[in-house]
Amino acid sequence: MPIHCPECNAENDPSADLCTTCLGRLKRLAVAAPLIAEPAFAGASAASFELALNRPTYSLFDKQGVALGTFFGGPLGGAVLLALNYSRLGASGQAAGAVMVGIVVTALLILLTSAIGSGLYLGGVLLVILARHVADSLQGIEVAQHTSRGGMIESAGRACLIGIGILAVLFVLLSAVLR
Repeated sequence: MPIHCPECNAENDPSADLCTTCLGRLKRLAVAAPLIAEPAFAGASAASFELALNRPTYSLFDKQGVALGTFFGGPLGGAVLLALNYSRLGASGQAAGAVMVGIVVTALLILLTSAIGSGLYLGGVLLVILARHVADSLQGIEVAQHTSRGGMIESAGRACLIGIGILAVLFVLLSAVLR
């Protein structure tokens, strides 16, 4: 019986250590066969049992969540959600990079707004659309693979709260700087 890669869900030879598609490490359970006979899994297919074993224990923010975080917390809000995803996927370097880009873009936006004035309402809408596109481009495949393995998507409410929290921190920092 082939085993499925926990990263890309590709079928692999049971004797392989690495996935032939993505080179991810394959996980094996020596006790998998006896567990299928357990009453809780009686009648369950081997595929559904394997999906349950490979289900990620973490949740990710999808592109709509990143757009909401950006709407409430600006570029830094969306960047923090992308960074949380990267961190949960084990890419801490990319997580730090996302936060740094979010800080730079937020600082540039604040400077631009202070130079031009407050007439950038359309810019906010474009920023949210851009954040949604960036999230899909950078992490769309990973989020799709995550959900195909039974992984959960973080709630829109949590994305909004994180965005609002980022906005509050930015407000406090700007208030302290502008005094």
